Amino acid sequence: MKKLIKVLPLLLCGCNLQNMVYVPETIPNNICEDFSAYKVSQLIDRDNGVLAVTCSTILGKVTQCDGPVIFVPNTNNQTTMYDEKIVKIDSDFCPHFKPTTYQYQTKDGTTKNVPYVEFLPSFVPNPEYK
Repeated sequence: MKKLIKVLPLLLCGCNLQNMVYVPETIPNNICEDFSAYKVSQLIDRDNGVLAVTCSTILGKVTQCDGPVIFVPNTNNQTTMYDEKIVKIDSDFCPHFKPTTYQYQTKDGTTKNVPYVEFLPSFVPNPEYK
């Protein structure tokens, strides 16, 4: 009954309901990468960060960790890191590869470059929202 009362003035004024489109206030961040967990492979140092591999997830469960190697910087809110630890990324945030890379040397002296990951909000303001 309440819905009818809300819609009735629109019908009476001759407004066309077909032209009314719901515009959400926020939208998914389109620069996010497509992984929601990673597995630590090597702790660089306590203040710097870790090397990790990206993991695939299905319905929130980690299925396999065989993606590309990434560098995850240490942030103040990060839990203790250790080798082989699997970290699920909070759904409020998403991984994004920065334009820069992290460079390190392997034990045999080879220089490697890996993507540097930062975490951004999963949802951003919708420019079409008024």
